[in-house]
Amino acid sequence: MIKGIVFEFCNKQYYTNFNKIIKTNNVNNFSAKVLMLQNDREIFLGKPYLNIKIKFRKYIIKKEKKKIIKFKRRKRYKIKKGFTKKTFLIKIIKIWQKKKQ
Repeated sequence: MIKGIVFEFCNKQYYTNFNKIIKTNNVNNFSAKVLMLQNDREIFLGKPYLNIKIKFRKYIIKKEKKKIIKFKRRKRYKIKKGFTKKTFLIKIIKIWQKKKQ
């Protein structure tokens, strides 16, 4: 049984358990590198990475649109812009060891 895992995903490091949901901002590269794996009895550390692959499930959440307004008085200048930041939820489904080549 896996107690904890530390992995690098989109240039950030996350520590999580097996079926836990993680919040991220961007998902450009959908591959992760495992740094540490903790079992019931042992802790495996990579030098710098372990030879383990992770399979994810991705969920997309859209948040409210933020309104940005620029205004200058007495100049009749007003600009309205909007920005929506996407938030992704990822969940670890499967962990397995890569085959050596």
